[in-house]
Amino acid sequence: DGVDPVQVVMTAEPDDAWLALYEGSAGLPSSAGLPASGAASLHARRLLTSARWQAFGSVRADSRAVAIGRLSLSGSWAGLNAIKVDPRYRRRGLATALTAALVDEARTRGAQNVYLQAEDDNAPARTLYRRLGFADHHGYHYRVEPAGQGPAR
Repeated sequence: DGVDPVQVVMTAEPDDAWLALYEGSAGLPSSAGLPASGAASLHARRLLTSARWQAFGSVRADSRAVAIGRLSLSGSWAGLNAIKVDPRYRRRGLATALTAALVDEARTRGAQNVYLQAEDDNAPARTLYRRLGFADHHGYHYRVEPAGQGPAR
């Protein structure tokens, strides 16, 4: 399948391949996903790159991203989010390799603490993260505007 789970590519910004896998992964309906081009894509990229420092990790098969994750740094803390594996490439150790690479990059950059975000109903990811030494701290959720309605006032 052309995937080397050890080879994680780190970039300073998300490229189109990274964004293609990220679309819809943040609990948003796919209709609210991130466009690959145009003004909306520019805003999405600005949001994803809004930390003082961040990196975007990916595992590639051919030119496609088949596993992605985002690392952001703030002081001694590193945050991991947007970790996602293409369903066709799951159960191959890609999330483990990607998470380890992001943590290694955080340590290289001086982070002393690492947290990650995972959706409450993502049992496979939460099992993996527990196996890697993470523990539950608190929950969160996304507020999504109902279809066809404007912002609440």
